[in-house]
Amino acid sequence: MSDEVTVSVAIDGGLAAFPGLSRPVTVSTADLPPEEADRVAKLVADERLFDVPGNPPPPDARSYTVTVASGGTDRTVTAFDPVPAPLRDLIDVVQRHRRSA
Repeated sequence: MSDEVTVSVAIDGGLAAFPGLSRPVTVSTADLPPEEADRVAKLVADERLFDVPGNPPPPDARSYTVTVASGGTDRTVTAFDPVPAPLRDLIDVVQRHRRSA
């Protein structure tokens, strides 16, 4: 993998909101094992990653704000449950890193 990718995820809201979850969790591919870093790079390269429905969120929906920094460019998207697959996979990687840290 050539460029370092940094992914930040903040989760907010939902029926059982926990304030600690709203703090962003940031993961850098430089800190991940090579297989996991490659997976993040592939997910970020997926052209569908930032395609989220423009519909208004349902009441009490949990929101996910994801910022991806790569190659000097930052891109942020906010999605609500249910999160589209490519973005969900990226959030899952960051969440796994949070639990293992």
